[in-house]
Amino acid sequence: NMVKDRLQDLRKGSATSDEINEAFSPGPSIVHAEKCMCLGAFSKIISQINTLIDSLESHIEDIKTKQNQILAEPQTDAELQDQVRTLKQDIHTMAAIIKDKLKEIEHENMRVRAEEREKFKDDKLSAVLRIRQTQHAVLSQRFFSIMNHYNESAAEYLSGTKKKISRQQSMQGNLSNEAAVEEILDKGEH
Repeated sequence: NMVKDRLQDLRKGSATSDEINEAFSPGPSIVHAEKCMCLGAFSKIISQINTLIDSLESHIEDIKTKQNQILAEPQTDAELQDQVRTLKQDIHTMAAIIKDKLKEIEHENMRVRAEEREKFKDDKLSAVLRIRQTQHAVLSQRFFSIMNHYNESAAEYLSGTKKKISRQQSMQGNLSNEAAVEEILDKGEH
């Protein structure tokens, strides 16, 4: 079905009102353009989240390096510990922002899906919604994988710190049990 060029008929005034309405009615190209604009804004959000996740990953690698330095040194370096504390705060702040942004996308996807169900009365999903859901799933999986990696390294650091405290206590002639090590950790004397 070829689309007719109706511009000449419109200029001559020979086109019928139905033909004029058809020529200016919002067809698939306008809907497509609107969806592309929507995806353009969505792409910017996805890019921002990707950048945040990259930064988060970089901070996690930095904190792991600094924690390994702390565990390797016989004496605790206060400046290095402050850097670790700052990195931890930054990581938690970034993680909260990413979680919020992912939640916003999830809620928006649910809203769009509800609109589509109401509008089209079937369970078929538009390409735009499928793209949005896929992007959300990929970002969520990446974020949770990185956070799991962070949590594992934090547990390893805690375990290493406990061992270091126990060694230091035994070198000083103090026999320390798990409770004494926990108390030292709680006081921040490590």
